[in-house]
Amino acid sequence: MVVTVSMVIMVIMVIRVIVVIMVIKVIRDILVIRVIVVIMVIMVIRDILVIRVIVVIIVIMVIRVILVIRVIFSDITRWNEVNLITISSVYISLRTRVRKQSHWRQFLGSTGSCFPFKVAFME
Repeated sequence: MVVTVSMVIMVIMVIRVIVVIMVIKVIRDILVIRVIVVIMVIMVIRDILVIRVIVVIIVIMVIRVILVIRVIFSDITRWNEVNLITISSVYISLRTRVRKQSHWRQFLGSTGSCFPFKVAFME
């Protein structure tokens, strides 16, 4: 079998095309992996922030309940308007906080599995 120059050039071109296709596939796989890693990092950061917010809200509510109990037991004999105003304002702020939490739950979703996509569609 005689090997001509055109056959050698054709083989070289085929090898180049295969190499280019493989490089494109590798680059595509790297980009897909990067996107997945970025989404996972965003979800982890969001979960950490949600946990911090929940802890802060629980601490604030405990402090307010303790303050209300102290107000009630400190002046159990004489109820004045200041105590009633304090208790009612704490109750109103707690009720507002619960409403805000329910709005955040609706915004973030119950599972949060598609958080970046939800935000992208909301904007």
